[in-house]
Amino acid sequence: MTRAADGSIVPITRPAGSLAPATLDAANAAPTPTLAPGTPMLKPATLTPPDPNDPRYQLHGGKRVLTGIMGALSGMGGHLDAARALNPYQRAMDAYNKNVAAQKEQASIQDVQSQTAEREAQGRRADAEANRVTPDKTTPEEQTIHDLMTGENGSPRVNSATNKPYTYLEAYRDVKQAGEKPATTPEADKQLSDSQISQFNAGLGDRYKVLNPNKALPPEYTLGKGATQKDFDRVDKLLTGTETAAGTKATRDSTENDKKVARDQKTQADRDKYVQPYQAAVDNAQAADDYVKGGKFTGPDDYALMNQFQEMIVSGQKAGIRFTKNEQDMLRGAQSTLNSIKAGAKHVVSGSYFSDDERKQIVNTMKGIATRSQKSIDDYDAERGGGGSSVDALVKKYGGH
Repeated sequence: MTRAADGSIVPITRPAGSLAPATLDAANAAPTPTLAPGTPMLKPATLTPPDPNDPRYQLHGGKRVLTGIMGALSGMGGHLDAARALNPYQRAMDAYNKNVAAQKEQASIQDVQSQTAEREAQGRRADAEANRVTPDKTTPEEQTIHDLMTGENGSPRVNSATNKPYTYLEAYRDVKQAGEKPATTPEADKQLSDSQISQFNAGLGDRYKVLNPNKALPPEYTLGKGATQKDFDRVDKLLTGTETAAGTKATRDSTENDKKVARDQKTQADRDKYVQPYQAAVDNAQAADDYVKGGKFTGPDDYALMNQFQEMIVSGQKAGIRFTKNEQDMLRGAQSTLNSIKAGAKHVVSGSYFSDDERKQIVNTMKGIATRSQKSIDDYDAERGGGGSSVDALVKKYGGH
């Protein structure tokens, strides 16, 4: 007898006439770890062995005593299985070991099945490869060469160019030449028609005349018979370069001319400013000399002569002309005469103010001043690259004054 898990007494059964170890009633036996049907096989490392400290595997009361007796009998040559059957922990360990063994066996079976399936797949692939029909990979050129070399009942065909059987080199050369595309002439290398050449030359001629009026188109810019588009492009580029250079030169020349004009204008303005009082003296002397040479003297004309002389002196002083003592005396005398005329309010119409000698002295004094004034003008021009001297002409004209 033994005690079940709920504390009740469970009889120990043993097959009749047998010394096999007694077994517990299955309904009251301690739980044994098993795998449920359909559960995927786990690796042995995932199985957990039973814990000997689990309360389900503990022996109590008479079961402990009976187990001890059975252990002793086993030690004396008794039945070991009977002792193991009475120990719940031992039964759990037995079930665990069986599961581990079953896993190993299942893994071995699966490995054998996998290897067998792989070998069968390899065999099927090998059969398929052996039975596969390899397509003909020869090119049309290779097939033609083969025909030329074997088409005459296994012998080379006759080469029409030599009237002899083809050699491999001849067959290869003829096939290669037959397969090549005929060479095409680029558009730029195609010859222009006569009408196109005529049109192009007319246009080039018109362009050339823009910079070279009334001149014919030079040979280097003219397209000849058989010219191509490339020839026209070359001539067009050459003419364009010439036109560009001419335009650049024209622009540069225009710029330089503008600068020169500006310089000339400034130079002329500076000259006019300097020359003006000297030129006034020259002009007044010329007018006075013409008056005296005319031989017709009147009061108003003498008065005008006096004013011209006075203006000449004033302008000369402003310009820095140094007057001689005689000229200074003449100026004072003329000024006195002019003042007396103004004070007397005399305006002679038919008569005159000066005698012939006085008039001659005034004009000679003006001529001398004019000669020195002209020399100042000539010196100014000579220092700045101006024209030739004109003072000699005055000296000759005025008799050395």
